[in-house]
Amino acid sequence: MAMSSRWVAEIERYIRGDAGDGSPRGSMPGHSIYRVPQYIKNMTNPDAYRPQVVSLGPFHHGDPALMPMEKHKCRAVAHLVNRSGRPLDDFVAIVEEIKLQLQDTYENLEDKWYQGTDFVEMMLKDGCFLLEMARAFEQNGRVEDYEPDDPVFSEHGCLYLFGGIKSDVILMENQLPLLLLQKLIGAAYNHDFQLDSL
Repeated sequence: MAMSSRWVAEIERYIRGDAGDGSPRGSMPGHSIYRVPQYIKNMTNPDAYRPQVVSLGPFHHGDPALMPMEKHKCRAVAHLVNRSGRPLDDFVAIVEEIKLQLQDTYENLEDKWYQGTDFVEMMLKDGCFLLEMARAFEQNGRVEDYEPDDPVFSEHGCLYLFGGIKSDVILMENQLPLLLLQKLIGAAYNHDFQLDSL
């Protein structure tokens, strides 16, 4: 009876909402972006879960095969910030403000992402890049503030890279939190974009 009373008491704490982990009653931690379990990768093609053109988020960041796209992310940040008319510091501050929430969306985030400013830098670059890709895609690569021969944000880039980038964007391990995109849209376009309006 003593054994069963311990687990009953634990479940009662969850029912009352005071399980001691700070989570609301019946909820799990705030993770929403996960790695594909290794046993699933082993049953299929492991490369099917790896991005081929661009890394988004921490799980594949720094992959040598994806590094060429990093310079284009910097250009995307510059264009988005310039178009907004706001200083870069505003965007950095916005991402820093939600840093802990963003980190919590990733399950089993490596310790290195909790130290220094690398996580904020990555989130800002990746978020701006994704927004600029969406804008270029919407305009079929005819984006007025990029050069006509831009290797990514042009008709040429649209023709040759968008298919691969779109495939990478939907990969389970290559996701960005919607909160990040919401905040960046608000900063860039002075628009109170709400996720519940989707």
